[in-house]
Amino acid sequence: PGAQAQVDWGDEGDLFEVGRKVYSFHMVLSFSRDPFACFTTSMDAATFWDCHRRAFDHFGGVPATIVYDRTKTVVKRHVAPGKAVPLHPEAVAFAGHYGFVIDVLAARRPTGKGRVERQVTIVRDHVLAGRSFTSLAAADAAFQAWVPIRRRQVHRTTGHLIGIQAVDDAAALRPIPVVPYVVTDTHLRRV
Repeated sequence: PGAQAQVDWGDEGDLFEVGRKVYSFHMVLSFSRDPFACFTTSMDAATFWDCHRRAFDHFGGVPATIVYDRTKTVVKRHVAPGKAVPLHPEAVAFAGHYGFVIDVLAARRPTGKGRVERQVTIVRDHVLAGRSFTSLAAADAAFQAWVPIRRRQVHRTTGHLIGIQAVDDAAALRPIPVVPYVVTDTHLRRV
Protein backbone atom coordinates (compact mmCIF):
# COMPACT_ATOMS: atom_id res chain seq x y z
CA PRO A 1 0.00 0.00 0.00
CA GLY A 2 1.14 3.52 -0.83
CA ALA A 3 4.20 2.30 -2.71
CA GLN A 4 3.27 3.20 -6.28
CA ALA A 5 0.95 5.17 -8.53
CA GLN A 6 0.82 5.26 -12.31
CA VAL A 7 0.08 8.33 -14.45
CA ASP A 8 -1.17 8.76 -18.00
CA TRP A 9 -3.02 11.14 -20.30
CA GLY A 10 -6.12 10.40 -22.35
CA ASP A 11 -7.18 12.33 -25.45
CA GLU A 12 -10.94 12.86 -25.20
CA GLY A 13 -11.24 14.85 -28.43
CA ASP A 14 -13.88 17.54 -28.75
CA LEU A 15 -15.78 16.61 -25.59
CA PHE A 16 -17.80 19.85 -25.52
CA GLU A 17 -18.43 19.95 -29.29
CA VAL A 18 -17.10 23.51 -29.60
CA GLY A 19 -13.89 22.77 -31.47
CA ARG A 20 -11.65 22.65 -28.40
CA LYS A 21 -9.69 19.52 -27.56
CA VAL A 22 -10.08 18.03 -24.06
CA TYR A 23 -7.57 15.78 -22.30
CA SER A 24 -8.00 13.57 -19.26
CA PHE A 25 -5.26 13.19 -16.64
CA HIS A 26 -5.27 9.86 -14.79
CA MET A 27 -3.50 8.64 -11.67
CA VAL A 28 -4.15 5.20 -10.21
CA LEU A 29 -2.83 3.82 -6.93
CA SER A 30 -1.29 0.48 -7.91
CA PHE A 31 -2.15 -1.49 -4.77
CA SER A 32 -5.86 -0.70 -4.58
CA ARG A 33 -6.53 0.47 -8.18
CA ASP A 34 -8.19 3.55 -6.62
CA PRO A 35 -8.59 6.03 -9.50
CA PHE A 36 -8.29 9.77 -9.99
CA ALA A 37 -9.09 11.65 -13.18
CA CYS A 38 -9.54 15.28 -14.11
CA PHE A 39 -10.13 17.02 -17.40
CA THR A 40 -8.11 19.83 -18.98
CA THR A 41 -7.69 21.68 -22.25
CA SER A 42 -3.89 21.69 -22.01
CA MET A 43 -1.10 19.21 -21.41
CA ASP A 44 1.58 21.78 -20.55
CA ALA A 45 3.89 21.44 -17.54
CA ALA A 46 1.91 23.76 -15.26
CA THR A 47 -1.30 21.83 -15.94
CA PHE A 48 0.43 18.45 -15.59
CA TRP A 49 1.81 19.23 -12.14
CA ASP A 50 -1.41 20.95 -11.05
CA CYS A 51 -3.24 17.71 -11.90
CA HIS A 52 -0.77 15.87 -9.64
CA ARG A 53 -1.60 18.23 -6.75
CA ARG A 54 -5.31 17.61 -7.34
CA ALA A 55 -4.69 13.83 -7.34
CA PHE A 56 -2.71 14.04 -4.07
CA ASP A 57 -5.61 15.96 -2.49
CA HIS A 58 -8.07 13.36 -3.80
CA PHE A 59 -6.07 10.46 -2.32
CA GLY A 60 -5.11 12.32 0.85
CA GLY A 61 -1.37 11.82 0.39
CA VAL A 62 1.57 11.17 -1.91
CA PRO A 63 2.70 7.72 -3.12
CA ALA A 64 6.36 6.71 -2.73
CA THR A 65 6.90 6.21 -6.49
CA ILE A 66 5.07 7.39 -9.60
CA VAL A 67 5.45 5.54 -12.90
CA TYR A 68 5.47 7.54 -16.15
CA ASP A 69 5.99 6.87 -19.79
CA ARG A 70 8.50 9.07 -21.61
CA THR A 71 6.40 12.23 -21.62
CA LYS A 72 8.23 15.51 -22.27
CA THR A 73 7.09 17.00 -18.96
CA VAL A 74 9.07 14.29 -17.15
CA VAL A 75 11.89 13.35 -19.54
CA LYS A 76 14.31 16.04 -20.73
CA ARG A 77 15.25 14.15 -23.88
CA HIS A 78 14.98 10.66 -25.28
CA VAL A 79 18.01 8.39 -25.12
CA ALA A 80 18.91 4.97 -26.45
CA PRO A 81 17.67 1.89 -24.61
CA GLY A 82 19.87 0.99 -21.66
CA LYS A 83 21.01 4.58 -21.08
CA ALA A 84 20.04 6.66 -18.04
CA VAL A 85 17.02 8.83 -18.84
CA PRO A 86 17.70 12.52 -18.13
CA LEU A 87 14.76 13.94 -16.18
CA HIS A 88 13.28 17.38 -16.74
CA PRO A 89 14.52 19.75 -13.98
CA GLU A 90 10.96 20.83 -13.13
CA ALA A 91 9.96 17.17 -12.67
CA VAL A 92 12.92 16.56 -10.37
CA ALA A 93 12.10 19.65 -8.31
CA PHE A 94 8.40 18.76 -8.07
CA ALA A 95 9.14 15.15 -7.05
CA GLY A 96 11.70 16.34 -4.50
CA HIS A 97 9.21 18.76 -2.96
CA TYR A 98 6.51 16.10 -2.61
CA GLY A 99 8.93 13.30 -1.70
CA PHE A 100 8.25 10.73 -4.40
CA VAL A 101 10.55 8.87 -6.77
CA ILE A 102 10.09 9.19 -10.54
CA ASP A 103 10.08 5.83 -12.35
CA VAL A 104 10.28 6.20 -16.14
CA LEU A 105 9.38 3.19 -18.24
CA ALA A 106 11.76 1.83 -20.83
CA ALA A 107 10.99 2.77 -24.41
CA ARG A 108 8.12 0.90 -26.07
CA ARG A 109 6.91 -0.73 -22.82
CA PRO A 110 3.24 0.36 -22.50
CA THR A 111 2.39 -2.73 -20.43
CA GLY A 112 4.61 -1.36 -17.65
CA LYS A 113 1.77 0.89 -16.57
CA GLY A 114 -1.19 -1.27 -17.46
CA ARG A 115 -3.18 -0.28 -14.38
CA VAL A 116 -3.55 3.32 -15.52
CA GLU A 117 -3.85 2.41 -19.21
CA ARG A 118 -6.89 0.30 -18.34
CA GLN A 119 -8.29 3.05 -16.11
CA VAL A 120 -8.35 5.50 -19.03
CA THR A 121 -10.66 3.13 -20.90
CA ILE A 122 -12.81 2.45 -17.82
CA VAL A 123 -13.37 6.19 -17.24
CA ARG A 124 -14.31 6.67 -20.90
CA ASP A 125 -16.79 3.78 -20.75
CA HIS A 126 -18.37 4.59 -17.38
CA VAL A 127 -18.07 8.37 -16.99
CA LEU A 128 -17.97 9.89 -20.47
CA ALA A 129 -19.83 7.48 -22.76
CA GLY A 130 -23.31 8.62 -23.72
CA ARG A 131 -23.07 11.94 -21.90
CA SER A 132 -22.51 15.48 -23.01
CA PHE A 133 -20.72 18.09 -20.94
CA THR A 134 -20.62 21.86 -21.12
CA SER A 135 -17.51 22.47 -19.01
CA LEU A 136 -14.45 20.88 -17.46
CA ALA A 137 -16.07 21.27 -14.05
CA ALA A 138 -19.08 19.23 -15.20
CA ALA A 139 -16.82 16.43 -16.46
CA ASP A 140 -14.81 16.50 -13.21
CA ALA A 141 -18.06 16.35 -11.20
CA ALA A 142 -19.24 13.33 -13.21
CA PHE A 143 -15.99 11.53 -12.39
CA GLN A 144 -16.26 12.40 -8.67
CA ALA A 145 -19.86 11.11 -8.64
CA TRP A 146 -18.68 7.82 -10.21
CA VAL A 147 -15.78 7.20 -7.75
CA PRO A 148 -18.02 5.75 -4.97
CA ILE A 149 -19.50 3.33 -7.51
CA ARG A 150 -16.00 2.23 -8.56
CA ARG A 151 -14.88 1.82 -4.95
CA ARG A 152 -17.80 -0.58 -4.29
CA GLN A 153 -16.59 -2.95 -7.01
CA VAL A 154 -14.45 -6.04 -6.59
CA HIS A 155 -11.40 -5.71 -8.81
CA ARG A 156 -11.19 -8.60 -11.27
CA THR A 157 -7.42 -9.01 -10.96
CA THR A 158 -6.92 -8.60 -7.22
CA GLY A 159 -10.24 -10.11 -6.13
CA HIS A 160 -10.58 -7.43 -3.43
CA LEU A 161 -13.04 -4.61 -2.92
CA ILE A 162 -11.38 -1.47 -4.33
CA GLY A 163 -12.71 0.78 -1.55
CA ILE A 164 -11.31 -1.40 1.27
CA GLN A 165 -7.91 -1.64 -0.44
CA ALA A 166 -8.05 2.15 -0.98
CA VAL A 167 -8.27 2.69 2.78
CA ASP A 168 -5.02 0.74 3.25
CA ASP A 169 -3.44 2.65 0.36
CA ALA A 170 -4.46 6.03 1.81
CA ALA A 171 -3.09 5.14 5.25
CA ALA A 172 0.32 4.34 3.75
CA LEU A 173 0.64 7.50 1.63
CA ARG A 174 3.10 10.21 2.62
CA PRO A 175 1.63 13.46 3.93
CA ILE A 176 1.09 16.33 1.51
CA PRO A 177 3.45 19.27 2.24
CA VAL A 178 1.71 22.32 3.71
CA VAL A 179 3.22 24.64 1.10
CA PRO A 180 2.37 23.53 -2.46
CA TYR A 181 4.97 23.50 -5.21
CA VAL A 182 3.84 25.97 -7.84
CA VAL A 183 4.88 25.42 -11.43
CA THR A 184 4.71 28.22 -13.96
CA ASP A 185 5.44 28.10 -17.64
CA THR A 186 8.94 29.27 -18.50
CA HIS A 187 10.11 30.00 -22.00
CA LEU A 188 13.70 30.44 -23.17
CA ARG A 189 14.27 32.88 -26.00
CA ARG A 190 17.45 33.61 -27.89
CA VAL A 191 18.12 37.36 -27.88
